[in-house]
Amino acid sequence: MSESKNDASSRSEKWLVSRYPGLNVLAALRAYKVPDNLNLWYCFGAVALFALCLQLLSGIWLVFFYDPTNAFASVQYIMREVEYGWLIRYAHTTGASMLFAVLFVHLLRAMVYGSYRQPRELVWLFGMVLLLLMMAEAFMGYLLPWGQMSYWGAKVILTLVESLPWVGNGLLQVLQGGELLGEAALKRFYVLHILLVPMVIALLVYLHIGALHSVGANNPEGRVLMDRAGDSVPRMVAFHPYYTLKDAVAVVLFLLIFAAIIFYAPMMGGVFIEPANAVAANPMVTPAHVSPPWYFSPFYSMLRVVSFPWLGVEARLWGGLTMMFALLMLLLLPWLDRSPERSLRYKGRCSRVALAIWVISLIGLGVLGCLPLTEWRIWLARLAVILYFLCLVLMPWYSRWGVVREAVDAE
Repeated sequence: MSESKNDASSRSEKWLVSRYPGLNVLAALRAYKVPDNLNLWYCFGAVALFALCLQLLSGIWLVFFYDPTNAFASVQYIMREVEYGWLIRYAHTTGASMLFAVLFVHLLRAMVYGSYRQPRELVWLFGMVLLLLMMAEAFMGYLLPWGQMSYWGAKVILTLVESLPWVGNGLLQVLQGGELLGEAALKRFYVLHILLVPMVIALLVYLHIGALHSVGANNPEGRVLMDRAGDSVPRMVAFHPYYTLKDAVAVVLFLLIFAAIIFYAPMMGGVFIEPANAVAANPMVTPAHVSPPWYFSPFYSMLRVVSFPWLGVEARLWGGLTMMFALLMLLLLPWLDRSPERSLRYKGRCSRVALAIWVISLIGLGVLGCLPLTEWRIWLARLAVILYFLCLVLMPWYSRWGVVREAVDAE
């Protein structure tokens, strides 16, 4: 009896695969070859994909109960009345922070090992556009609870949109749906958050993974690894089962940390969920300090400390342009880096110091963006902005300096 069931299952599988080979996922993973020395840092791509799926599932569940015409009350209803509603909402908010944490580590790994270099420029470009879209998606989701921080955070960004020359007022009217930030704007951001932007994100994930599979994965050495005999055949292994098992372990560890935060510290002291957002939006009461989610804080710090009354440009627009170029310059990394080596292991000291300064300046901007402004914090943030851009602008020169050590193949 069991043999006949197995035969029927095998026939069904063959029938499906013969008509749509893409359904045979395991065969595709076995056919995909990767270098045999990928370390733990290469697991963050799979973890990011898993975290994105968690966001999708928890978001779909929240949509069943969320009402944009009565936003704040519907969020409170989910938290207090819906069975396990608090768990799903915390999973969604914590999931957003965890997703960005994983994405930032994934980004840093690519910078350390030179995974943006030729021939992987498209992989990098798709990944960076994907990061920008996820930031836009997170911003629109942050508006939906319609608390004090949601309202005033949206107000800051829309004020920046209004400052754009020629098109600012028109674009503001389209986004707000009127003169004031209110229910019309909330409905627009709701539709974008649950429908349009996720569709584009799904397309870019497909293109990002497809581009990676086309050119193959980089490795920590940044070079083609030869076998012991010195032949010109790279040391490659099948992605499944060797790396699917490693990725599975990384996903389990991620889930343990994720669950610990949800059950014991879902607000993370106000870092994941601002306590002021538990109060309904009130346009008549301006918070003493507007604090964005931590993953926006480095760029929010740039927005509020860069203001030069030059060339007749509004001060707030200078901050917006700085924030925009800080992200767009990362798209140019494949062409800014002129080192003969990909991996930081074999680059000169200047490249290592520059990357360390860039990371420290970004973290510093993130911390300062969450704190109230004082005179010394403003100047410290401006110094961090200067260092951030210098590390990128000067890369075509300093990336060529330094003695490149001979690579030693892993045993």
